[in-house]
Amino acid sequence: MEEKKEALQELSLDEMDQISGGADVETKTQYCKECRKVRVFIVYPGGRAVCAICHKS
Repeated sequence: MEEKKEALQELSLDEMDQISGGADVETKTQYCKECRKVRVFIVYPGGRAVCAICHKS
C-alpha cells in the first residue's frame, strides 16, 4: 500500500482546472493533518471534505 501512495503525483491548481469530465466538484483549501501542509480538499455532499492528495478527511 505504501508503494501506491508514493506513486501519486500532486497536480497544480491550474492542471486540476483543465481536467474535464465528471460532475462539477466543489473544492476548498485547508490544512491537512496527514500531509501537514495546506492542500486542496474536495467537498462532497453533506459537507464532508477529503484531501485531494492523501484522500483522508
